[in-house]
Amino acid sequence: MLKYSLMFSLLYLLRDSEYLWSVLISAFFIFLTVHLWFGYKTKVWTTALGNVNKL
Repeated sequence: MLKYSLMFSLLYLLRDSEYLWSVLISAFFIFLTVHLWFGYKTKVWTTALGNVNKL
């Protein structure tokens, strides 16, 4: 909940700024990088989940 409150507060403060799109694009790539790195580190794409391999 705190994450979304901070995000919407930042968007509200930057709504008329010339930096809005650069902040949004930078945040998108940072979040995407963290998402992919976390998936790689936890081996989420190579580990079987439950009985998936027994089908």
